[in-house]
Amino acid sequence: MEQNAFADLVGCGAQASERTRGAVDIFVDGGIEVRFTPQPTDGTRHTYDRDALSFVASGRGFYRADDKVTPVSAGDLCFAAAGTVHGFEKFTPDFAVWTIVYGGVKRR
Repeated sequence: MEQNAFADLVGCGAQASERTRGAVDIFVDGGIEVRFTPQPTDGTRHTYDRDALSFVASGRGFYRADDKVTPVSAGDLCFAAAGTVHGFEKFTPDFAVWTIVYGGVKRR
């Protein structure tokens, strides 16, 4: 990866929204992955083997991490430690999220 790489996050997000449902990798380099999900699958939960931060870009819904459910809306930040079962559910049609998966592989 170039040392001074640049990504137009608004433009990338808009293009992803137009062409797909589900996550689109925007930037991947070593121990970091940045992805945009314009319309996640409602209620689907998953895990990562690394920590993850998710920023709600638009809309509102609920974030489930293990058995805890929290209401979320645009501007909220959600954290999932490696190995945590998590996902979004019952969200509005305009719901979109940026996710950054980072760090080394961890065992829970």
